[in-house]
Amino acid sequence: MYNEFGVLVGTVHIYLPFMVLSLSGTLETIPPDLVPAARSLGASAARAFWRVVFPLSLPGVFAGCLLVFVLAVSSYVIPVLLGGFKVLTTPLLVVQTAVDVHNWPGAAAQAVMLFAASLACIALWVKLMNRAMRGLPG
Repeated sequence: MYNEFGVLVGTVHIYLPFMVLSLSGTLETIPPDLVPAARSLGASAARAFWRVVFPLSLPGVFAGCLLVFVLAVSSYVIPVLLGGFKVLTTPLLVVQTAVDVHNWPGAAAQAVMLFAASLACIALWVKLMNRAMRGLPG
């Protein structure tokens, strides 16, 4: 506790269910007979997963990653409770700038930069998602 590893474990513990729920919904839509069909055509189990199941589950992977990113980048409570102000994250830096240093314009600028960086990452992620899913059926 009060270290980076504790914050990492706590963050994974909180946000992993969001990824699992997003992915499980997509996996349920994949027809169960596709893997046996690939296996009957000579594919190994690993090859059937990577060539059949994984490409069809990409929408859930992308949606889950995006959801977890948005939640984790704005996480304030988990680093404070598990890091005890010793592990500095970006939201914690914004709050410390506003409350401890009493630099409200600086905190506002940091918050806007965090928002802009998050928005740029999301836009890049959506562009990559569209490019990766271009050849998928459906």
